[in-house]
Amino acid sequence: EQAQAITVGPGEKLNDLVVRVPAKQPPSVVKISVVWADGSPVEKANLSIADVTQGEVNITHGMETDAQGQATLDGYVGQKLVISARSNRAWVPSPRNEPMEKTDSARLTLERPTHTVRIVITKIR
Repeated sequence: EQAQAITVGPGEKLNDLVVRVPAKQPPSVVKISVVWADGSPVEKANLSIADVTQGEVNITHGMETDAQGQATLDGYVGQKLVISARSNRAWVPSPRNEPMEKTDSARLTLERPTHTVRIVITKIR
């Protein structure tokens, strides 16, 4: 069956209409830890969370870790996320505009009630 648009006016009632709403997905919590290469926490790291469940990035959220480099994100089972982090260190210019740090993004599909993600940031300069 194909979906179709309907128009309903004030006080109008519809008969023989079937509306299918997908079931709500169970919740899933992501515990995020951001650390330096030596294992120490990255205080107030900036996180970028991209929801790629429906394909390429359609929704991006930002959040910050606490003083221990920790953050908690609420999601749902089946959700696909890409999580990136960067420190809040002040920019230090360089002659060649080299990056100050290197980090890898975490890609995950939420499949369990709880997930743990550890992102490591390496200082280059």
